[in-house]
Amino acid sequence: MAFQEAVMAFQEAVVAMNPVGIALTLVGALVGLLGSTLSFVEVLALRFLVVGGIAYCVKERRAIVLQPISEHTNKSKSKSKSKSEDPEAECEKKEHEQGGLIKHCHHTVDEENDCPVTPVLDAIRNRRSVFPKQYIDREIPSAVVQSMLDAAAWAPYHGPRPPWRFVVLGKQAMVEMQQLTLKFYDKNWAQTGWANGKKGTAEEYLRWREMTEQEITGRWGPCSYMIANVMRRQAGSKRLPEWEEAAATACAVHNMHIQACSFPGVACYWSSWHDAARDSAEMASFLGLEDKEDKVLGFLVIAAYAPDLLTDKDRRVRGRSHTMAEWRV
Repeated sequence: MAFQEAVMAFQEAVVAMNPVGIALTLVGALVGLLGSTLSFVEVLALRFLVVGGIAYCVKERRAIVLQPISEHTNKSKSKSKSKSEDPEAECEKKEHEQGGLIKHCHHTVDEENDCPVTPVLDAIRNRRSVFPKQYIDREIPSAVVQSMLDAAAWAPYHGPRPPWRFVVLGKQAMVEMQQLTLKFYDKNWAQTGWANGKKGTAEEYLRWREMTEQEITGRWGPCSYMIANVMRRQAGSKRLPEWEEAAATACAVHNMHIQACSFPGVACYWSSWHDAARDSAEMASFLGLEDKEDKVLGFLVIAAYAPDLLTDKDRRVRGRSHTMAEWRV
């Protein structure tokens, strides 16, 4: 085998990432050496090419193995459109441990719509509200709340600074906030009503007040945290439309809720709270609102629950008809 022919054969094998072809080229070159007039320099060059080519193939094959799952799935789809391909086989279970809580995530398949469910969509589907009657007396680690706040930071917003601000209330702070709520209604129930606008006699108000005060240690007692969701009307130097700031803050809260539901046993729901007290100057002072136009968009309630003891069935239905989308071309 001439030196030029050996190099050409070797290059073809490298392009095809075929180690067998490289090996055969090497054997052919060695056999050719027995009756060839290759110079010493040509022999050395051929040896360097072969060693480098094998190393290149090993590196490229390893890179393919380490590619993300989505790239493997996309390549397999481009080769075959067969429905027999199982997206579940293309992904491995990932174990996440944070704050002592473990969650196994994996791809699933939407049989109704015949499409793979990505980890992001899977996480969105797993988000649900779990209400106080399901709470158990167990502390949620602060690391879980911090991960929720980290998720909130990636919500979209306009301007140089995000419009949201979160106030994390622990056990004592939650009690103080609820006592503030009761004191507000003690002063204003005749004008504002109670229980989100209900009005009536003093006797009716006192019955509601007694029930609400018992909830501090009863209904809300097992809660580990309440996060006040504050929309800052003007976070940066530029004043943007209020709906954009409210929408951005809502996206951040949604991110937190999704993240909370990624931890098994973490209950979460977004409470609008008692509206008149929530929107009061007293609440604004308690939460440290910086501007009179800032608004409290409710509280995100965080507690523990036992998933195997959950009595509320998930009755949510989300089909393609729920997207309410109109496609135009």
